Amino acid sequence: MNISPWLQILVATVWCVPLAGCGPDDHATGVIEKKYGAAGPWAVTKVLDTKCCDSRGNSYDIYYPTNLAGISHHPIITWGNGTGGRSDGAAFFLTHLASWGFVVIATRDRFTADGTTILDAARFMVSANGDPQSAFHNKLDTNRIGAVGHPQGAGGAIRAMIKSNGAITTTAFYDAVPSGVKNSKERYMARLTMTFRGSRAATRRSRSRASLACTAI
Repeated sequence: MNISPWLQILVATVWCVPLAGCGPDDHATGVIEKKYGAAGPWAVTKVLDTKCCDSRGNSYDIYYPTNLAGISHHPIITWGNGTGGRSDGAAFFLTHLASWGFVVIATRDRFTADGTTILDAARFMVSANGDPQSAFHNKLDTNRIGAVGHPQGAGGAIRAMIKSNGAITTTAFYDAVPSGVKNSKERYMARLTMTFRGSRAATRRSRSRASLACTAI
């Protein structure tokens, strides 16, 4: 199967890069994993608690390549926080994604399970791409939008995809970490659980399977 470079980067980074930084046993070993487990070529700008608002009044955190002219159009990632969390708890990972050319937006909503504010964030970036006053004007690839989340935000990421009517074509998420696990590798190594990918039509055909996955979370 042909995997586009942006999806390859997303999957490899989600698989390799821990949420809280690398422990001594977390280093990638495969060729692709080694490449994308390392920081990307872009310097990253992080703007927290900015731009208002999603449909519940939350502002956004945005992580993006400082030089947006580095490539013609940057894919968009919308992040779903875990229960009670905000994006600074995953800043290592989100900064890493931005270093590989993604523009990452995270609602500051601490309860993202239904996916509404995750989808709001994606739509905010699509709107920014069309706004001549925005730094992101004509800098984003609005046909390549992914949703990524952790614990409650994982279910929210899938639900955001289902609600997006095909605008979000890729979803990846992390398992929750059992509270009793203390080993650095087991506790901090984020594990890719599932990805959905396809055209807008294929995404619509996947809804029933995605719904079942949401039910199990």
